[in-house]
Amino acid sequence: MHTGNEEGSAHGIMELEEEDETGLTRSSTQRIQSPFLTILHWCRTNISKDQWSLLLSAFLVIVVLSVEYPEGCQKVGRGAAVLCCMAVWWIFEAVPLHVTALLPIPLCPLLGIVSSREIAKHYFNSVSVLNIAGFLISEAIRQNGLHIRLSLGCLHVFGRTWFGLVASLTVSTWLMSNFMSNLAATVTMVPIAVAVIDTLSNATHSVGRPQCEILLLCVAYGASIGGLGTLIGTTTNLVLADVMAHRFPHAPPVTFLQWLSYGMPLSVSMLLTLGLVAWWVFSRHHQPVTSADMSSAQRVLSAQWKDLGPMTLRQKIILVWAGLLVQLWLFRGLLFGSTKVIADVDDGALAVLFLMPILILPLGDPLVKWKDHQGCVNFEIMILLGGGFALAETLSVSGFSSFAGNVLISLQTVPAVGIIIASQCLMVLLTQVMSNVSAEQVLLPLVAELAIATQLHPLVLMIPVTFAASCAFTLPVSTPANMIVYSTGRVSQGAMIRVGTLLTVACSAMVMVYVILVLPCYTDISMTAPLPEWATERQSANTSSGVKKRC
Repeated sequence: MHTGNEEGSAHGIMELEEEDETGLTRSSTQRIQSPFLTILHWCRTNISKDQWSLLLSAFLVIVVLSVEYPEGCQKVGRGAAVLCCMAVWWIFEAVPLHVTALLPIPLCPLLGIVSSREIAKHYFNSVSVLNIAGFLISEAIRQNGLHIRLSLGCLHVFGRTWFGLVASLTVSTWLMSNFMSNLAATVTMVPIAVAVIDTLSNATHSVGRPQCEILLLCVAYGASIGGLGTLIGTTTNLVLADVMAHRFPHAPPVTFLQWLSYGMPLSVSMLLTLGLVAWWVFSRHHQPVTSADMSSAQRVLSAQWKDLGPMTLRQKIILVWAGLLVQLWLFRGLLFGSTKVIADVDDGALAVLFLMPILILPLGDPLVKWKDHQGCVNFEIMILLGGGFALAETLSVSGFSSFAGNVLISLQTVPAVGIIIASQCLMVLLTQVMSNVSAEQVLLPLVAELAIATQLHPLVLMIPVTFAASCAFTLPVSTPANMIVYSTGRVSQGAMIRVGTLLTVACSAMVMVYVILVLPCYTDISMTAPLPEWATERQSANTSSGVKKRC
């Protein structure tokens, strides 16, 4: 028996060895036959996404630098290299966005495009001042509790029914987002919305996850839509203002009043669309909260409203001062005429001028403490804005913008409607997966050159692209507002995709109709309008600066 076991064991070992040997042979054959798959598998398991993006950017830089360009256009490839590197890093977020924005400072002098001293000037300009002023105004409102008073006041007056509650929270967020950052407005309103939901959940069983999701999603989307209304509502609006000032220096500046006429009608229309989409997706499938169930929440809201008491002197001063600033932004031309002094003082300078008194005026303490303001100014956004401006200057000085414009002349045969739709759809797709500011900074200068090449008014393409940058409703990573409501754990990604996709499609269609049909009714921005003189002056300036026509 012992001998038999040994023989069986030996026979088993031989079979295993044969199987192993066969397996090894087959595996070796497979490796010999498909070395590419083996290398690909090794790369997938050993190289991270960030490393892939770095390798991809290096490959694209080498490619664009190796291409032969026409005589006099040697710097075009260098500008394209900077664009490719920054675009890849921004899309895949290989490093933080604001770190990528600093790339033009070392790359431009190393590639011989422009000195670092010249490129660094673009990281702080008048648009940056207006952005800082927006942060400071937002912090002044927050520090003195005006945002809480606004939201609770709307809820106290209109929150007696379920639809009134949803509408009041959404409109409150929308109003605050006109003058505060979308992030700040969302951070303010989400705790209030969660508290209302908890109160209703404890009082009745008719409030569940669907009602919670609709309330929080309306808050997040209301913040994104509200940013369209004013020039300081969201950073993407400021990007357009600076690109216009940089690419078309002879064009009239984009003022607060001018943007209000562009963005506010569309913002109000999109707010109504949000209400219709929310009703369509949720309310027709779920039982709405009855008025009887709302009575408990109304008692809580009324108690919180009474606890606020009357407005304090500090709140009244901030409210009056902010109102005066908005009035001056709107009507400074009527108040002061068209004198040269007023023409030279832009919206950012007026904002800083009005902020000075509340920073130094003592009422026990200054109305706004500068130490608290130091944390409210988002310097990452400031650097990101500056990086976009520096990239635009890099593309201009290198001749890439003019080169791209001449390449795009072949699109003159494409209908203007098709160009508008294609540009807007591209922006909508990009902003779903990457920062809308980064996407706009890459796309908007190219769109400006495309408009000149196709003999369209530049704003006909630039405005819908800018509006589309705020139509990021689909994923949690699309905007900080989406991420905040998703991080509460009360909104599923499926619900956000379901509502956000429908809202994105509806708002994108609305932007197209607005730009093509409505905007031309009260402005000179239309598909049939001739190319403005200030755009042709920009072309002449490029040609005379040494960039040849064929570049």
